[in-house]
Amino acid sequence: MGSIIDATGHYARPDVLQLLIRDDAGWRRAGSRAKLTLEMRDALLRSAEHHDVDAERVLQVASGQNVET
Repeated sequence: MGSIIDATGHYARPDVLQLLIRDDAGWRRAGSRAKLTLEMRDALLRSAEHHDVDAERVLQVASGQNVET
C-alpha cells in the first residue's frame, strides 16, 4: 500500500475530498474521535504484538493522545 503526500494541501480541503470510515454507529469522518471499544482495543493490541510495535503507543495514538516521535 502506498502513501499520498499532499504538499500543496489539496486533500486537506473538505470541499475537495473527505475520507469517511464506517463503524457500527455508521459513517464518520476519518480523524474524528470515536470511543475506543474493548473489541477495537483488543484488535489493536493483537496487531501491535504481531508487528512487534509498542502496544501502549498504539493505544495512545488510537485514543487521540499526542505522542512524541
